[in-house]
Amino acid sequence: MRGFAVAVSGRRPLSLSVLVVFSLLLIVGCGGRDYELAPVSGRITVNGEPLAAGMGVTFQPRGKTPEDLRPGPGSYGIADADGRYSLKTMVDLDEEGAVVGKHVVRLAIPEEMRGGDPESDDDMPRGRPAIVLPKRAQDGSVEFEVPSGGTDQANFDF
Repeated sequence: MRGFAVAVSGRRPLSLSVLVVFSLLLIVGCGGRDYELAPVSGRITVNGEPLAAGMGVTFQPRGKTPEDLRPGPGSYGIADADGRYSLKTMVDLDEEGAVVGKHVVRLAIPEEMRGGDPESDDDMPRGRPAIVLPKRAQDGSVEFEVPSGGTDQANFDF
């Protein structure tokens, strides 16, 4: 297979891959993001009781307009024994917080906590009752506005 090269006036050939990378850097810019993150934490209860430890909550940002399909990354948090959580972005797990603006909030049950049918041949845990959440905990009807300064009061009772 024959390689591609670009001649640069009077200098050695510049490989196509270097040219492509340089072009992409010019187009994309220097890594600036077009959204703001703010710290978010709170407490989740279901019928007044703390959300089970290990269960998750997700925040998915909504665009400011229907055309805004990329408002930023979603965030998630894992509940402790008291139902408390702190959010981290799903894209870069080291970044704490959520995108400033309106979000759809959903609870998530990890596979290992879903329970299972003792008569079934699937790989689900046996003998544990399935965790059942209210419909609104997963249907996308719960919203939350993340303020610019963040909040430690993102509390929900499902």
